[in-house]
Amino acid sequence: MLEHMDVRAGLKKHHASDAGAVARDKTFKGQRDAKKKAYAAGEAARAAGAEAQAAQEQARADELVATLAELTELTEEETAALREGGRAADLVRRAVAARTVDADLEAKGKAKEVKKRQQNRKHCVDTRKRKKAKVEGLMQDEARLMERAAGLLADLERGGSTVLDDDGAGAFPEDEERIKALDAAKIREQDEKKKKNLGGQWTRARQALARKVLQRRVVLLENRVAELEKELRARAAAA
Repeated sequence: MLEHMDVRAGLKKHHASDAGAVARDKTFKGQRDAKKKAYAAGEAARAAGAEAQAAQEQARADELVATLAELTELTEEETAALREGGRAADLVRRAVAARTVDADLEAKGKAKEVKKRQQNRKHCVDTRKRKKAKVEGLMQDEARLMERAAGLLADLERGGSTVLDDDGAGAFPEDEERIKALDAAKIREQDEKKKKNLGGQWTRARQALARKVLQRRVVLLENRVAELEKELRARAAAA
């Protein structure tokens, strides 16, 4: 027991000495250098893995373009979307599949059915464009009203006011609950097709809620701007 105590005491004394400090520095430096080398090696491996994955994705994109080009003529925009991947590529694949079915139906003499299918697709595209245009218009209105309101607050010497901070969050609890329910159902669902369908419903529900929140935000700003303009006119009349 005494021997162990003597050893510990000796080590403690050594660590407290200048020689011990030098030894510790060398040990820590060695550990740091080892970690740096390991990280550098890992970084190189990760970079190589990312490069290999990018090459694989590019190869798959090229194969997809070649496959779909055999089925129908692709526009430059469609080819670029296929190489980009994601939702843009998915939309092109759907469009190509639809055109392929149209061609098959046309060959079977079902021209009326083809025309109806094309009209339905055009209606869906136009609907998406209108929704997108509406959201863009609301965003522009929001920016314009915020700028106007900020100017009015400055004229009223009320800079820094929080009267414009209401973003509409929590105003539509039923929509938020539906989104949560869809998300939970999507997580529970085991069938991939049904899971994908629930995912689409979840995305559309979120987009619809975002539009409603933004529209409410614009209405609130319009009302607030009208109130500030009235207040400014009253102050000017009283001066």
